[in-house]
Amino acid sequence: MSYSALSALRRADQIFYEFLAEKEPLEFGLAFHCAEFPWATEYHMLREVTVRSPEQIVAAGREADDYYRQLDLKCGGWAGSVDQEDHILAEHLIGQGFQQQVWRVWQMGDWPTHSAHPQLRIVPARAMRRGYRKLWPDEPAADLAERQMDFPQYDMMVGVIEQQVVARGGLQQTGEIGCLRDLWVGELWRRQGIGRSILVFLMEMARRLSLRIVVTRSLQDDILARHFLTSAGLVEQGELIEYLASPAGIVIEQHRA
Repeated sequence: MSYSALSALRRADQIFYEFLAEKEPLEFGLAFHCAEFPWATEYHMLREVTVRSPEQIVAAGREADDYYRQLDLKCGGWAGSVDQEDHILAEHLIGQGFQQQVWRVWQMGDWPTHSAHPQLRIVPARAMRRGYRKLWPDEPAADLAERQMDFPQYDMMVGVIEQQVVARGGLQQTGEIGCLRDLWVGELWRRQGIGRSILVFLMEMARRLSLRIVVTRSLQDDILARHFLTSAGLVEQGELIEYLASPAGIVIEQHRA
């Protein structure tokens, strides 16, 4: 099957969230919820929304509110289907207090090459769980990140220098799709080639797995991430727009290298 970068990212996201979340088909989209992490906005969203008129989006909103109310939850956000006209969502949801979140979608171009950082070891995060948890801002975020490692199609790696975990980055495999997630380097260790080393390591994993397309995302206004991904050989391939009821509990794709 041939995928565009956007459709590949959407497919990878759906599979990723399905691991921890329940999915319920509604008339106008797929409602996700996760009882284990009720605070995590990205796990409580109406996804693959398809509405064609103002009347339909009002009806979709009522349906979503009813669904989440029964679970004693609130809808955390909306994401349209691949052919959804965004202006219909924007005109209604922004008026309802949702915040528009625009992601840049990236696709691997040429396989990157890079000399590894001389002191850096890259190992599975499962082997360094305590150090991996320290890379997250608080205990709830670390709990969620650790649970995500139980997803069998997801390989999270950490960068270690002198027994200290200083960076992280993950590769999700979904069929022939590879999705880079959560590439992040501690502030004191940035601009030393550590992020690039981890990215190349993950790309080599993708090549060994014979993945046909490798994608990732970054926030639209994140200039540093854009520069980093471009310099690593990834090519921008459009955008993905979501509407969040509040800032996401965790923004997974924090490309800081």
